[in-house]
Amino acid sequence: MPAMSPKQWVWVGGSVALVAWGGHTVVGCVGSEPVPSTDAATKPTPPVEGGPPGSKPNGQACAAPTDCQSSQCVDGVCCASACSGKCEACNLPGKAGTCEPVPDGEDPANDCPTTPLPPVDAGVVDDDAGADAAGAINVPEAGVTTDDTKCAGKCDGKRACAFPASKRRCGTSFCNSPTEEGRAACDGAGHCLLGLEACDAYSCTPGDPTCKTTCTSPSDCLPTHYCAGTGCKPRLGNGTVCQAGPQCTSGYCVGNVCCDDACAVTGGSCSAPGSVGKCVCPACPSGGACTLWYRDKDNDGFGDKDGTVLNGNAAPGCIAGPAPVPGFVKDNTDCDDNSANVKPGQTAYFTTPRANGSFDYDCSGSVEKEGSTYVGGSCGYCAIDRGVCALKTACSTARSQAYHGCINFSLFGAPSCKSTSQGAFHSTVACGATGTYYTCGSCSAAGGTASFTTAAKAQGCH
Repeated sequence: MPAMSPKQWVWVGGSVALVAWGGHTVVGCVGSEPVPSTDAATKPTPPVEGGPPGSKPNGQACAAPTDCQSSQCVDGVCCASACSGKCEACNLPGKAGTCEPVPDGEDPANDCPTTPLPPVDAGVVDDDAGADAAGAINVPEAGVTTDDTKCAGKCDGKRACAFPASKRRCGTSFCNSPTEEGRAACDGAGHCLLGLEACDAYSCTPGDPTCKTTCTSPSDCLPTHYCAGTGCKPRLGNGTVCQAGPQCTSGYCVGNVCCDDACAVTGGSCSAPGSVGKCVCPACPSGGACTLWYRDKDNDGFGDKDGTVLNGNAAPGCIAGPAPVPGFVKDNTDCDDNSANVKPGQTAYFTTPRANGSFDYDCSGSVEKEGSTYVGGSCGYCAIDRGVCALKTACSTARSQAYHGCINFSLFGAPSCKSTSQGAFHSTVACGATGTYYTCGSCSAAGGTASFTTAAKAQGCH
């Protein structure tokens, strides 16, 4: 069979039929000519010699009804009855002359023929509307085979016919998707049809012929199951005893109980009486979620980032409040809860370090210096010239004398043209250390250059 797209199914040597099989729509090859079926099969009667007509008792060989005392010649022997029903015979070994049911699995008179399916258009079935939908059959590139003979009917030992059902395979099997197997199987009426069957517990890996029967990893099981040893077992519901998260439908095993949540916050419980399997906060008498509250010793509104229940600087409580301990807050971003000057968002600069030697007063994790550093250059002059703020190297008019100078203009951004002097350290100065700070002044006269002053200054940081 040639390789087909997911939207085409090709069958060779016959027609294609869609029928309902086991709750699924299935496809199968059918014959081109219907064969009628009758309940009464034609049973040949072999010629028999000897004995006067009409004198033979039941069980004796006969050629015609007139040979028998019973006037019934069936299956080549005189029979006690007409024995014309389906799957019954009068010549069974040890029971000749009596009409008995044909043994299970036999059909000497072809009483159980397969009725051909009605013909449909042969060749390609193009399922544009549903090829991408769930239930589409993804025929493998190598094609599929079906064998109706494996689905032929036989007598059931109770004067009726029995046909193999979908449990009997009769051709190609393949993994259609991770959750279903495509396979040729009997339809219970003598036909071998291709259909889909959902995997039970185990997954079906594309490229494999059938659903798995053992597991070594979670992927070997359906999402509704977990791998336990070598077998897939159904996942457990909330409140059920467990040993690991994959065993639970929720994915959470908390305190050996399947829980509806990871319940990782200290104080949360999935085993509280009346709420087993649900993460609750015993600290909340009226119910609600748990959270940790943190000590705010310096009363700056930010709690201790290093607070834990073990060190006493954190305590579980209701997320909606009130605080489980006076002076505790839900925020835990204060990197030094012993100093009100140390807190997130601090904008002031400090020349003395914290108790731990750090200058990180805004809890940003890095240090920003107050005083800039410039290398080389001299004081330029920020002036308004024809209405435009620009860097000047000399005072051109008395009008510009109202504005102060800039050190290395490019390091300070665009000229501000304000009556404030800009300054910087001439070399790198560490936080808290003192260095010479250069401050630019104004021009002394038209045509002059900006002056500067120097002074010792401590480097502030935060």
